Amino acid sequence: MNESSTASYDVEHSADGRIDYFVTGAGSKVDLVYLAGVAFSHQRIEVSQTFPTVVRQLLPVPAGSFRTTIVDYSTRPLVGAEARIGLTSHVRLIPGLRLQGLTDGWLLRPYAGLGWSF
Repeated sequence: MNESSTASYDVEHSADGRIDYFVTGAGSKVDLVYLAGVAFSHQRIEVSQTFPTVVRQLLPVPAGSFRTTIVDYSTRPLVGAEARIGLTSHVRLIPGLRLQGLTDGWLLRPYAGLGWSF
């Protein structure tokens, strides 16, 4: 009998934030934006393991497998900066960088997008 143990690890993460910002002009077509706020996070981790028949005979493992679920809610700081660069009279290029605190470290998120102004 050639059985092996298996394990799976599944992580779901979602976050929402409340951010205040300060805008300063850096030229006729460029604004610099400074961001600060708080991020509300929800993280769910699920670990599943299955043991071979031989292990089940030696250890009291119910049905040869088990599952553990960990749920974490947290509130962490969030800071960032972006530039709003005018390409036309209505379209802006918006590159930026955000730093968000996590339960066990930091998340650095670069981004870029297009904005429309009226």
